[in-house]
Amino acid sequence: MRVSEKGIGVIANNCRILLDGEKLTIGRNSVNNLCLMKASVSRFHAVIEATEGSYWLTDVGSGQGTFVRIPKKEQQLIELGTSFKCGATEF
Repeated sequence: MRVSEKGIGVIANNCRILLDGEKLTIGRNSVNNLCLMKASVSRFHAVIEATEGSYWLTDVGSGQGTFVRIPKKEQQLIELGTSFKCGATEF
């Protein structure tokens, strides 16, 4: 995941997904905007939401956690250049 001056986007395996609405859902369930078929990712793992020009990453009760830098956080502000992990999957 990289936050750029043009908005927010996920970069993984040479694919880029831009946030084109107010939120991006991440999880193993196919109803998520970003579906990750990894055992360490919960069916409904995290949400990235745009709020007044800022982007917030929120863990929505995942089993393996959502990490920005080192500590597991329920909600974290993400900024330009922020990397994070959902379970063992790093962005």
